[in-house]
Amino acid sequence: MGNAEPGWYDDGTGRQRWWDGTRWSGHVADLSGPEVELLSEEAPAAKPGWYDDERGRWRWWDGSGWTTKTRFIGEHHSLAGITVSGAWIHFGDASQPIAGVVATYKSSGEIIIDGVQARWHAQADVQQESRARAFVEWVNSVSRHYDERR
Repeated sequence: MGNAEPGWYDDGTGRQRWWDGTRWSGHVADLSGPEVELLSEEAPAAKPGWYDDERGRWRWWDGSGWTTKTRFIGEHHSLAGITVSGAWIHFGDASQPIAGVVATYKSSGEIIIDGVQARWHAQADVQQESRARAFVEWVNSVSRHYDERR
């Protein structure tokens, strides 16, 4: 599994720290006051723990790097390797926002996810066609829900 996307994350000290995609930077944001204060300092080794990767998953930080351990935030639903968790849809290591996604079921059992960032192909068990079709309809309704909120 790759590293979390670059962005601001809680570094375990109560502040937001910039993760550059491979390591913590020395840039921190103190959000405790009425104004945001940006600081630059040497990046400490964040405490080991679960951190929100801002893509609908918790990811384990071992104190020096991201590991392959992940878990979904909140309730999630899965079929054929595709998982929907909140406003995110996941397939393997890949994640993308669910808003704007269009899911299609083919009679061969293939589920196609056309997203804003990527197109995914997953194979469902053809004997579970009704379950797969219901999952695809549900993905599309969740997609519309989050698309309307933008």
